Amino acid sequence: MTIRPKLPIAVLMVIAFTLCSSTIFGQAVLCPQNIDFEDGTTGYWEFFTGNCCPISTQVGGPPISYRHKLVFGSGIDPYGGFPIVAPGGGGYSLKLGNDSARSQAEKARYYIKVPATANLYTLIYRYAVVFQDPGHLPHEQPRFEVNVYDSANGDQLVCNHHIYVASSSLPGFQRSHVGNDVFYKDWTTATIDLKGYAGKTVVVEFATGDCSLGAHFGYGYFDLSCSFFQTHNVSCNPDPFITLKSPPGFQAYKWMDTTFTTTHGYNQNINIATPTTSTKYAVILSPFPGFGCKDTLYVTVNKSDLITGVSNDTIICKGSSALLNVKSNSIGTPLNYNWTPSNNLSCTNCPNPVATPQVTTQYYITVADTSGCAKKDSVYVVVRSAVDPEITVNEDSVCQNVPIELKNLGKNPLGIGYFWNVDSGKIYTGQGTQKAIAYWKDTGNKRIVLKITNQGCEEYDTTEIFVKYQPEAIVNIPKYGCVNQEVLLVPVEQIAKYDWKVDEQNITDTTYKDRYNLTWHSTGQKNIHLVLENENGCFAELDTFINVYEPPVAAIESDNNSICKGKKFNLSTIKGNRYTYSWTPPQYFITNDEHSVNGYAEVTGNVHLEVTNQWGCSSVDSFFIYAGPCCEVFMPTAFTPNADGRNDYFHPVDMKQHELVHFMIMDRWGEMVYEAKTLTNGWNGMLNNKPAPTGTYYYYMKYVCNEGDVIHKKGSVILIR
Repeated sequence: MTIRPKLPIAVLMVIAFTLCSSTIFGQAVLCPQNIDFEDGTTGYWEFFTGNCCPISTQVGGPPISYRHKLVFGSGIDPYGGFPIVAPGGGGYSLKLGNDSARSQAEKARYYIKVPATANLYTLIYRYAVVFQDPGHLPHEQPRFEVNVYDSANGDQLVCNHHIYVASSSLPGFQRSHVGNDVFYKDWTTATIDLKGYAGKTVVVEFATGDCSLGAHFGYGYFDLSCSFFQTHNVSCNPDPFITLKSPPGFQAYKWMDTTFTTTHGYNQNINIATPTTSTKYAVILSPFPGFGCKDTLYVTVNKSDLITGVSNDTIICKGSSALLNVKSNSIGTPLNYNWTPSNNLSCTNCPNPVATPQVTTQYYITVADTSGCAKKDSVYVVVRSAVDPEITVNEDSVCQNVPIELKNLGKNPLGIGYFWNVDSGKIYTGQGTQKAIAYWKDTGNKRIVLKITNQGCEEYDTTEIFVKYQPEAIVNIPKYGCVNQEVLLVPVEQIAKYDWKVDEQNITDTTYKDRYNLTWHSTGQKNIHLVLENENGCFAELDTFINVYEPPVAAIESDNNSICKGKKFNLSTIKGNRYTYSWTPPQYFITNDEHSVNGYAEVTGNVHLEVTNQWGCSSVDSFFIYAGPCCEVFMPTAFTPNADGRNDYFHPVDMKQHELVHFMIMDRWGEMVYEAKTLTNGWNGMLNNKPAPTGTYYYYMKYVCNEGDVIHKKGSVILIR
């Protein structure tokens, strides 16, 4: 969209809404904020909706897009064939209402603060109207209204309430080619006299309404501007005459000098002798009866202000085109454009032709205004050799994370740039060349784009590839294991076929299993290989390993053969590099985390040792602590002579600090089955070279303890087979 520059009111007089001070001409007056919609918004305006007729708009709020519509661009009204934006004004106009007839009414309101120094002040607006004429009574007809009143007291301004009611006989209206009952009025200028309101705030309202019976529509456009005078450049115009122009749409015009003593003409536009100095002229505007008040505008003839600027030089590919654009501004409109050379241009007399040269070309533009002044400029269109992107991929699908080659088959000049873009993927290698390797982490259809550039000339090619789901081969297993100790192998579940190869293990499962308890009986690195294949034909492979180590030796030794109540003892085991030791229960020991520990025999019972090496492998051993009286000898209550190497003999425990005098064992009938007077291995459960039967046996023992006391001890023992 091209935003036209704002022009002074008398240039084409299609400027939609102008604030004019009748006492200070040719000087800029501060424009009320966005009164002309040139912010591109409807800010500072108020909007209402309601019904007709009469127009009653009680509902206020933000603009409704299809009832209060800010229009722009080069669109044409479908009924009237006139531009939807006021010609010669800014880039925006406002449309009130629509061609949907439902007895609807719309209103737009603006508060204008009249400058305190402007005792003579004229409000000029620009409007265009479309009505259906159903032939109803006048108070039932569609309409367009302009209302102006004092914001302080609501008093209507004299001669400033304009109502345009649909009628086939309305002055200035024409019948639409779309329907016989549709009439329109092209863009027309009207004035509102605000003299005497200096320093006051005036409310201006524009409203449209459908017919009250609900079957016929009415809508309108209006626009605003803040230009105040017209200037002409006469210094470069050889023509001895100049044309003065005034707003269209009035019943009568009268051109005079500013003293109102000399009349120059009675038409909308008049030709006069070109003045030699800056000269001001007055035009008295007389509207049609009932369509406004008589007013006077002023036009100043001055030097031309033609300004011309052409777009920057541009680069195109051979066979393509470039839009040329010249931006010009002058009071002397319309402007005349002339482009040379004319070859390969879409037009030679427009401001923005399309150029399609086959070789580098310099185009020249000459812009002339209505005063005859002209400006020249030029622009280069540089033509580069065309480039040819043509993507080829060997496959139409690929698995996740699997690299695939992308190639360009098109022939291109040397020294060009290749830019690959893979939708949510990654170029692994080859960016900037004709061949690239890409892969994708996620699934779905992926777009591949190749851009080739040749010093500003660029072309694109695209294709698609489908990325298939690929399983992930993931297992959780410790880094280290121990000989003859279980290791837990936990796979991550995948919908795929499983193929295991694990050193010294036999895993035949082809479907997912949540865990495997593995045991190795030798040391070394154990390799684990897993291959997954899903139904898409995508593979995933994993190679990992676990190191298996021997557990440490945990063998408890004591340097004290006479442990008894209250006596200090020392226990130790083999010392290893980076071993950890744990003696339990800890209350037996002074410290319990060394390879050699000391303690006091306070409670009879077993103590335990766990030795762990740096790989987490461990071994355990136990030791019996006797904490009875120092003269007390511990006797087991049962033994199992089954030749398993454990508890095969029945004998006094820890007799090293005592002297045995007599030890004998009897069966329940009092028959002796074993006798000894010195320390031996004890009774092996044999009687007359035959295994004695299971049962309870009784013993008697006499010994001298290391304290010198003679002790007699008797009790029972159970033989278990």
